[in-house]
Amino acid sequence: MQIRFLAAGSIILAFVVSACEGARYAPASIQTLRNENARPTSSSGKALPSRLVFVGDWRTDLVDIFDAKSHKQIGDVSGFSFGDPMDVATDSAGDLLVADDYRRIDVYSPPYTEKPQAISDGNYYPNGLHVDKAGNIWVANFDAVGQARGDVEEFPAGSHTARKLKGGPYFMLYVATNANGDVWADGSYWGGSYEIGYWKGGQGNFIRANLPVGTPGPLEFDSHGNLLIVDQTGANGNAAIDVFPPGSKKPSRTIVTQTRSAGLALSPDERLIYAPDYGGTINIITYPDGKIIGHLTPNTPGDAVSAAVVPATEP
Repeated sequence: MQIRFLAAGSIILAFVVSACEGARYAPASIQTLRNENARPTSSSGKALPSRLVFVGDWRTDLVDIFDAKSHKQIGDVSGFSFGDPMDVATDSAGDLLVADDYRRIDVYSPPYTEKPQAISDGNYYPNGLHVDKAGNIWVANFDAVGQARGDVEEFPAGSHTARKLKGGPYFMLYVATNANGDVWADGSYWGGSYEIGYWKGGQGNFIRANLPVGTPGPLEFDSHGNLLIVDQTGANGNAAIDVFPPGSKKPSRTIVTQTRSAGLALSPDERLIYAPDYGGTINIITYPDGKIIGHLTPNTPGDAVSAAVVPATEP
């Protein structure tokens, strides 16, 4: 594989995925680097910015690399052996994790130029990817082997052996964890119905949350433990981000976004990076007041994106 670096004048790339009801979100994905002290170097020996954003492009089979501060694309990682990079994540060491549509979870270490280490080659259609603060890796598999019921798996930090969680939606879409160790996920069933819930402490059976969200999409937790979840059909038919305080079944705030999304990120300074579906720009939104303060404009408009983000750096 290779990493290519772009001229300083290049603009950032973003893209968006079609989200069909009852079907898996076909993605690209956004991921920020956790470790702000990391100084990975390029293949030329030049130091990369300490804060990076990785964008997995489902259309081009690339992971694009951006300077998180300037929003400029500085390169892309190519030459992967995978099919589609369904989602990406990073850990505290700055490693890049890629959920491969061809049943792999791969780890690329800085400077992202060497052959990846495979954590697993048995995942079937991994759609969502999340790394918690302890370094445990969580995977939402849309299907299981043999196109059976999907599931959520945990790969404990440093382990290649997965632990499967019990129950949940038939087709898993997204997964995230909160500070209490609860594992939240959403997904769909045959016929197009959706469900959100969690495994308390990452153990036991799936507990239905019964939240008033019509068509759930990406989800995140903020620093106060509030659950942010995209409702693709909320706010009078317009997509919105609902904010649920811990233990509440009623959102304390709804941020209307107008357009559906398969990509959501929350930075440490609590700005939202929201990738609208069906092409267009990625919006930078203040949180919790929900004001659009900037845009990330794609140089080639896309039509397929999903995101799972580990908060790590300002947009």
